[in-house]
Amino acid sequence: MRSQDGQAPRWMYYIGVEDIDAAMEKIKAGGGQVLNGPHQIPGGEYSLHARDPQGAAFGLVGPRIAQR
Repeated sequence: MRSQDGQAPRWMYYIGVEDIDAAMEKIKAGGGQVLNGPHQIPGGEYSLHARDPQGAAFGLVGPRIAQR
């Protein structure tokens, strides 16, 4: 079954982190790509979507320790 925009359903795994900004920098340093975010979500934490160097998509969720 596909959605109205033609996308097939899929799972997104989210990993909890202690500091979303530090984790984002580690993704970039390790050759990954941040696709979007971080965006604040209800409850005050932040989430982002990323891709590892092999192309696997995942999400992170956690607080923003040092405001930019």
